[in-house]
Amino acid sequence: MRWIGYIGVMAFAGFCAAQEPTVTLRVERRTVQVNVPFTISIEATGTNVEDPVIPDVDGLRIGKVPTSEASRTSISMVNMRSSIVRIREMGYDAVATRTGEVRIPPITIRVDGKVLQTQPAVLNVVAERGPRPARPQPPAQTLPRPRRPSAEKDSELTWDDLAFFTSTADKTEAYQGEPILLRLSLWCILADGVAVGSRTQPPIKYPDSQGFYAATLDPQVSQQERNGWSYEVTELQQCLFPTTTGQLTIGPAHWEGMARALTRFGAQQHSYSLDTDPIVVNVRPLPTPPEGFSGSVGDFTFEATVNRNETIQGSPVTLQMKLKGRGNPSATGEPQLPHIDGVYLSDPQKDTQQLGDGISVEKTVTYLITPLEPGDMTIPEITFSYFDPRAGSYKTLAQGPFAVHVLASAEPDRRVLVGENVPVPEGSVSVVGEDIHPIVTDAGLLRPRRTPVPATVAFFSGPVIAYASLALWMRRKRRFERDVGFARGYRAKSRAHARLRAVERAEQPSEALYHALSGFIADKFNVSEAGMTSADAEKLLATRGIDAQVAATVSKTLRACDRARYADARLSDDEVRALIHAASAAMNDIEDALKHRRKSAHAQGENS
Repeated sequence: MRWIGYIGVMAFAGFCAAQEPTVTLRVERRTVQVNVPFTISIEATGTNVEDPVIPDVDGLRIGKVPTSEASRTSISMVNMRSSIVRIREMGYDAVATRTGEVRIPPITIRVDGKVLQTQPAVLNVVAERGPRPARPQPPAQTLPRPRRPSAEKDSELTWDDLAFFTSTADKTEAYQGEPILLRLSLWCILADGVAVGSRTQPPIKYPDSQGFYAATLDPQVSQQERNGWSYEVTELQQCLFPTTTGQLTIGPAHWEGMARALTRFGAQQHSYSLDTDPIVVNVRPLPTPPEGFSGSVGDFTFEATVNRNETIQGSPVTLQMKLKGRGNPSATGEPQLPHIDGVYLSDPQKDTQQLGDGISVEKTVTYLITPLEPGDMTIPEITFSYFDPRAGSYKTLAQGPFAVHVLASAEPDRRVLVGENVPVPEGSVSVVGEDIHPIVTDAGLLRPRRTPVPATVAFFSGPVIAYASLALWMRRKRRFERDVGFARGYRAKSRAHARLRAVERAEQPSEALYHALSGFIADKFNVSEAGMTSADAEKLLATRGIDAQVAATVSKTLRACDRARYADARLSDDEVRALIHAASAAMNDIEDALKHRRKSAHAQGENS
């Protein structure tokens, strides 16, 4: 039985030897290009492996948070000796910032209570040679799990799963003028180690909609799950109103983007140029319309009111007709007022407002009706006809009639008209009536006085200043509507500070703070916020001339938020307040730097 004891001793010695911790540093490639990302991997063996301390390296940016991680256990028997090895492998994104030789110093990591260091590594950094040829795409690449998996499942993803673009219409059979809701949905995956973003501005090109009147609605962003993975879904909507009959085609929408992922084959990139499928719509003509149909198609309500039911001869009453509904704003007609005898009818005052959903309209038409004779005045029934596509028929709405009692005026019926030939003896004063007195030739207190010069200048320059102010305001309003980048940059600071104020109340303060800071940078420079990493933000700020210290502060703040999000560790209140203060200060510094750059550019333009 002695040999059993020898075997036990040898197995125990092998087990103890297996527990001796080790660390290894591996670099994806030793020759790298400037600004081209690559992967640095740290492999540690041991029971308890803590996160390594990533140093700051001159000429190299290394992410402080691992973008991929894997753990495994290996047990083997060699020459009657057992070997039990627990291995933790962590991958970090890295980007070289200058050419030449760059040395990665030893990286410190604590394993099983012992402080270990990796071997140093030397990189040869060369100039960027332009876009790299795409690597052959593996049939499937295993990516880390999403942040919020909906099911326990191990699935493999392809590039087509990381981002895809779809379009749907709520109907493909419609009447002429009937609204068709088109939805464009961009799905970008939310997973650790994956970044997806747009390459162009604007990020999505709307489809060709010849034969339709198009009304663009506000975009909506949500988080949805599909096949167990979380996605950020950007949904753009257009309401299309067919203006002709027959077979019409909604063309393809277009999106261009880029994805970067850390896979088991290393860091890889993929470009997207996606088009949605065209949609064919059959448009039917409207049935024969009734008399008075003004071309309105949709669903409407109609209301008419008069401001009073009694008036005096010569004093007007106000008739207001209000039309509200869902339909083509440019093709919605208005009720027609029938003929009314014995009145003076003013020109209508019209006001059209497009409601918040973009395809609902409210029209108000106002008339002043002045009775010329006393007695009872009747405003006949007012009708409005429209086509209801859901019912497939015309509908007519009616209001009135309205009765107004007209009292006689106290003024005499006799009128002296201008131009009437009234003989007046020469040199005499004719008194036309007791209420008309002779002309007074002595002005007295009514004598004109000299107006002060400032008052005169103010009186004549006031309209000019008001007109110039209105023109400037309209020009600025049009710029906000047409220049998306200007509008985003102008509102970036107020929007970001509002989001910062809500961070402490958020369920996940680190995620709310991350999106507040990254959203500010995206709005300021008119780029997509989706998929923006701390390295992307720092690189963007550097290329836009922002001070390196400010860019580093932004990057550190985003990395701190990343660590809290990925490690599922909630930040303390003091840490949240400190990060909010750092983010607010960085935003102010970026704002001041951009203002200073604009002033310098303006001064150089004047000097030239």
